Amino acid sequence: SEGAKHTWERYARLPFAFREIAAPIFNLDMHLTLPELIGSLESWSAPQKFRAMHGRSPLADIHRELETAWGPPQEKRLLSCPLGLRVGVQD
Repeated sequence: SEGAKHTWERYARLPFAFREIAAPIFNLDMHLTLPELIGSLESWSAPQKFRAMHGRSPLADIHRELETAWGPPQEKRLLSCPLGLRVGVQD
């Protein structure tokens, strides 16, 4: 989606009416089990739209691969997501 694109680009292409200053880098770190990860991914709008159009989850296509790569499904693994900030000051 357009919103996700802006997020991944750290809002660099959006108009910005301030003098930009360096911002610290933040990560959202979570320890999740495989069912928790799948539940989180299923809550995003893209899988929900896919399910509405096709009557099934798009994650079903990769579920077996996720299980193989993950190992025991109740084992918690670190998921680290960068959080982009665009910070500025008004002169």
